Amino acid sequence: MGKILRAIKKIIPEPIFDFFSPVYHWILSLLAAVIYWFPSRRGRMKVIGVTGTSGKTTTVEFLYRIFTDAGFKTASLSGLWFRISDKSEPNLLKMTMPGRFRVHRFLYEAKKAGAEYVFIEVTSEGIKQYRHKFIKFYAAILTNLSEEHLEAHGGFENYRRAKGETRI
Repeated sequence: MGKILRAIKKIIPEPIFDFFSPVYHWILSLLAAVIYWFPSRRGRMKVIGVTGTSGKTTTVEFLYRIFTDAGFKTASLSGLWFRISDKSEPNLLKMTMPGRFRVHRFLYEAKKAGAEYVFIEVTSEGIKQYRHKFIKFYAAILTNLSEEHLEAHGGFENYRRAKGETRI
């Protein structure tokens, strides 16, 4: 997919590519949600998004452990692990927040397993690419906000705005 995207970027002028890029990401998010039947919108599963400059993984892992130890059926998607109840697999994708199809498949499988609470790391890059769209968030947690990742967002104000996009 990356090679195709780079080839398209060479053919299409940058302003046109930048204009259509959000539409492309939005459509892929919708498609992922449709394929997996909008897993977070059906049933009683509560999805909590965790965002911030740092501390997302720690917060997700901490909440997963607390809720699991309290007896809730819990799932978590973090930079370290994909966990559904007592099943864990390491996150080998080298992405803190995986692509939209992986996220919706994870939510679908968590729902199938009877998860009551799901904790997901939500990155600013993921927000920028609409990976969080069509997820019904029960709550959002902002760990902190500092001046990192500014180059990817074109300034602190755009970065702050992206973090604010984790809507409930």
